[in-house]
Amino acid sequence: MTSAVHNQRLVIVGAGTASWIAAVAFHRFAGIEDITIVEGTNGPIGVGEGTTPHFAEVLRSWLGCSDAEFFKETNSTVKLGNKFEGWGKEDYLNPIDKEFRSAPADIWPDTIDAKRVYAVANNLSACTSPFLELCEHNQIPAVKETHAYHFDQTLVAKFFKKRLSEVKLVHQDVVDVVIDNNSIDHLVLADGTKLKGTFYIDATGFARVLMKKLGAEFIDFSKHLPLTSAVAYSRPQDSVIKPYTTATTYSEGWHWTIPLQDRKGCGFLYNSSITDRREIDQFLPKDAFDVRDIKFTPGFLDRSFIGNCLAIGLASGFVEPLEATSIHGTITQLWVWLKEFHQPTDLVKFSEKSWTRHHRDYWYSVLDWIQLHYAGVSAKGKFWDYMKTVEKTSKVNEILDLCKTRMPRPSDLDNPYLIWQHSLTMNILQGNNILDSKVAQQELDLYELHDYAKSQYDLAKAVKIPGMKNGG
Repeated sequence: MTSAVHNQRLVIVGAGTASWIAAVAFHRFAGIEDITIVEGTNGPIGVGEGTTPHFAEVLRSWLGCSDAEFFKETNSTVKLGNKFEGWGKEDYLNPIDKEFRSAPADIWPDTIDAKRVYAVANNLSACTSPFLELCEHNQIPAVKETHAYHFDQTLVAKFFKKRLSEVKLVHQDVVDVVIDNNSIDHLVLADGTKLKGTFYIDATGFARVLMKKLGAEFIDFSKHLPLTSAVAYSRPQDSVIKPYTTATTYSEGWHWTIPLQDRKGCGFLYNSSITDRREIDQFLPKDAFDVRDIKFTPGFLDRSFIGNCLAIGLASGFVEPLEATSIHGTITQLWVWLKEFHQPTDLVKFSEKSWTRHHRDYWYSVLDWIQLHYAGVSAKGKFWDYMKTVEKTSKVNEILDLCKTRMPRPSDLDNPYLIWQHSLTMNILQGNNILDSKVAQQELDLYELHDYAKSQYDLAKAVKIPGMKNGG
């Protein structure tokens, strides 16, 4: 690490989880010691959040903390996946899946997902994750595994603060962003103080305080994903803490449930142009508390890096809460940025076009991935009737057309820098009644893969992870 990197002064504006993940990442991988977080006077949106397994890497490797520490101080719980209620003809679980595929030299096509093709052909579950059994029994791994988390954002911020004591905190709002030569010269705080850095992070959520001043424009996804409003609330925790996030369909939209140790973080997603806010009250339980209304427009910034400023988290983009893409995106984008783009000199300025291309590819992949969840849904009602009229993206149409002729393969979907994961996608496609057993059987017959595919499926389903009572 060069001294030029160490001499950088990083200014992060925003009070949420994204701010602290950025502080950890830049301190850990860019060697920056001088970090200031401008928290402002308004708290984060936090409504009880779910993550993907990427957050385990942040905790264990980036921050150097144990799960035990994290759970004790943040009321967090283990997340092993998602449960979809009312989306398909039957409810289904889509647990975390980590696998490495390598076909023997005599198997062709070598990219075929033989075990899942076998499952679909025989009307068996395409889910081969060993976490499935744990989810079904409300258990968590009794051994160390890479899993995801449910957490309370406010407590997580305190957890990070305690371990990053060198980070300077400013509890004032930014009232002006002074631009010079397409870069930020300094920030003006509410008390008149001028705050100057060499690099800035916009983590101000939907306000996008820094990037708006730099001229970034918002690309609206609402014609493809029409959910624009949420009623978030908490309710008392059940006696059994489930190790998964639940997404349940209703006539007017869908509802999330995120289990924490001391409560459940819940919310109802709907489209305010077709459903009046007062109609949502009928779906709220009597024991709901801390009820809040949230408005958002799904989409992303056309540029998330301009001059000396990088937008992350909600400031970079947001589609909707389904599949916890927000925190996942923050971690992924920071990792790619620090590994491939961040440099200790002005050479970083020449990366704008390349980063923008990656940034756009990422958010369009999120759009495609989330919209695919709405294809083939069995739910009925005003919102779901409206969803049938919504324009599908070209990628979603491509996948749906592909499924009519053969089963999707990892080579069709997987990309480590984008959002796609083949195994999870296959579970969604099967759960939403899109995969055809006859098409799968034809594929097995064509390549004479029945015996090999069955052996691979049986082998995968035989893998067990010892479990224990959730919270045990």
